Amino acid sequence: MEFYTSRIRKAKKTHICEMCGEKIHAGERYSCESGKYEGSLFTRKLHLDCRNVMNGFCEEVNNEFCYDEITDWWQD
Repeated sequence: MEFYTSRIRKAKKTHICEMCGEKIHAGERYSCESGKYEGSLFTRKLHLDCRNVMNGFCEEVNNEFCYDEITDWWQD
């Protein structure tokens, strides 16, 4: 990853969580992450709980992730 930043924000409007696909409602705190990976810029918004699951996965497997792998890991 060339660069990465993460901030906790309070939603002013509804967003969709990149991990679970559910709504992040106005007034809810969420994680806004952006960076550059393999030459491509990205921005994602995540519920704080979804972010914690993703971070737990990355720590346990010591690897980069894809959402399908996280879902399988979480279900196990």
